[in-house]
Amino acid sequence: MPAHGVFYNILRKYLPALKTEPPLPHPIDKFYGIDTSGSLFGPALQSGKLSADAYITGYAGSQPSIVRKILQLIPNLENTTFLDLGCGKGRALAIASEYPFRDIIGIEISRKLAETARANAQIIGSRFPERTPITVLEGDAANIMLPEGRVIVFLYNPFYKPLMKKLVANIHRALTANPKKKIFIVYANPLYAALFDKSPFFRRFFAADIAYDASEQGTGTTRSDKDDTIVIWESVGDDMLPPHPGADASVFLTEAGWRARVSRPTNNQKSD
Repeated sequence: MPAHGVFYNILRKYLPALKTEPPLPHPIDKFYGIDTSGSLFGPALQSGKLSADAYITGYAGSQPSIVRKILQLIPNLENTTFLDLGCGKGRALAIASEYPFRDIIGIEISRKLAETARANAQIIGSRFPERTPITVLEGDAANIMLPEGRVIVFLYNPFYKPLMKKLVANIHRALTANPKKKIFIVYANPLYAALFDKSPFFRRFFAADIAYDASEQGTGTTRSDKDDTIVIWESVGDDMLPPHPGADASVFLTEAGWRARVSRPTNNQKSD
């Protein structure tokens, strides 16, 4: 796509969000003494890697209540690596540290955000030395080499379709090389859910619109946000978990293309 076409598509996707009020400070920051509040849009997070910068969506922290509800669905966390691709300031990493993961790793292309995530990880590690340490790496998340063993790949709408396709192909190569590898894809605001739905390597495990806890209201990307849509896929293989009711629900995109939903579509929504 020509450069002007990429720029137009990014503007089209960002303009609805740019008109909204800034979010309130998040209570998790006060609780842990960290900095994960606020949101930043793609143009503010340029890394100098031209092949990736055009497709960065921006930063907004995941809601802790939703991350906790998700992680309670997946067993054997003590044998699992939590891998947050496009980890931003590391809020999901902080919540993951509350669980007995084997490893907790965040990948972030923006040096500014990666530095903040590392500072937050150091605070968590100092306050809770008994927890699994958090590692934050700076780099292109779509090109990451997956860790050994069981992995939860966490995605909070980190980038647009070209990089998502690159990531899916990367994960496919890992599963082709090791068909017994167990991977859970946890995708929040899954704009490109179809990429995983069409994959022969994955099956839906969970899908729902999950409401924020009351204390988190007004702290989303916009103050009107009240929930996030989450879809989880499990890699196909032995000992698969039974899918949750509604796991096969259709994913719909809002007209602006900014939010994904699994609720019944309205006249302003379209199927992915």
